[in-house]
Amino acid sequence: MSTKNKTTESGSTFWAAYKSEFKVAVIVTIITTIFALAGGNFIMGLFSPISGNSDFQFSDLYCKVANKLEDNPNSRNITIIATDSLIEREHLAEAIDFIGQFGPKVLGIDIHFAQPQDSLSDLMLISALSSCNCNLVFPNPLYQDEFGHIQEDQKTFLSPFLSNASYGATNYTINSNWGPTRKFETSFDGEFEAFPSFASEIARIVNEDQHYALLARNVKYERKWEYINYIVSQGFDTRVLTLQDISDPDKYADYEHLIKNRIVLLGDIYNPNDMHTTPYDKAVAGIYIHAHALDTILQGAYYQEIPKALLYVISIICCLLFTSFSLALKESHKEVSGLVIRITQAVLMLLIYWIGCELYLQQIYFDPVVLILMIVAIPFTTDIYQGAKGLYHNIIRELKKRLKEN
Repeated sequence: MSTKNKTTESGSTFWAAYKSEFKVAVIVTIITTIFALAGGNFIMGLFSPISGNSDFQFSDLYCKVANKLEDNPNSRNITIIATDSLIEREHLAEAIDFIGQFGPKVLGIDIHFAQPQDSLSDLMLISALSSCNCNLVFPNPLYQDEFGHIQEDQKTFLSPFLSNASYGATNYTINSNWGPTRKFETSFDGEFEAFPSFASEIARIVNEDQHYALLARNVKYERKWEYINYIVSQGFDTRVLTLQDISDPDKYADYEHLIKNRIVLLGDIYNPNDMHTTPYDKAVAGIYIHAHALDTILQGAYYQEIPKALLYVISIICCLLFTSFSLALKESHKEVSGLVIRITQAVLMLLIYWIGCELYLQQIYFDPVVLILMIVAIPFTTDIYQGAKGLYHNIIRELKKRLKEN
């Protein structure tokens, strides 16, 4: 007999042996797919206590792991100057004068000067900002009115006095669900105009090409938001500026290399009213989130999401293979099949999570929700199907028996 005939015969023998199991696997896969798609959102809510977040995405777990594994350097583009020790406006004016002398590319001020206070300190602030030889970006808080329109809350009272200033919305999103801050908006559509975000506006000033690439992604994906890449840079050079630093010439050299030709973000880092939950930490100052969003734009470090259709195809194929394996194992090794199936489930879920983390490090987001739910549900669905099938045959057998007796 030729090798080809032997191969054909062995293939036919294998198909004959496992034909019924494969048919059952197809039915179980269909049932499991319907279950996973229908109950996915409910089941995912059960992960919330595990992650510590009020809403949960697997990207949160990926981010926590990646943040520990990655050892990227601090951003070379962005410096954060903390003003927590500078309470009075005249002190902030001195800080701006101090920073301005070193020639930053942009000074992003994450401090909202809504109303004037006293004339002397306000004049000092206006003078310092006017003489600052760089682009200034001020916060522009937004809110949603009762009709659902996005409106400006209140721009700084300094606007009429500054010709070198622009504005960016400091909201991360308008409709916050109090979960982790995963995304930033490129811009917000108001009733009559669009409001750029704080990070987007600074990026437009610093690097027009990267800003254009961001807008191109908005058009391509028909959205105005992006995931924040919290791991592309390990962190940001940060200094807590004090009045002693400003008056000490020996400190100048340390500050000059952190400020000259860099983007400087000025604001508080310890303000309890400006702490936010992120995927990797429960309390992160808002200015750091703006920095991460800005760094994402400048480095073009956007996450590519695997399309949902492809995720469903992968999930269905894996489910079909695992179900076929489980059924064949029950036929050939019934005594140990339960233990082996449970161990295989655990190994598969760990493998899926490991693959997700590896892809996340490559800036690819793999959402395994449907796949994991299907793998977890397969033994349960198989038992239901086989139990229902057995019950059906028992009923038919009993009916036939009674018909014969009559």
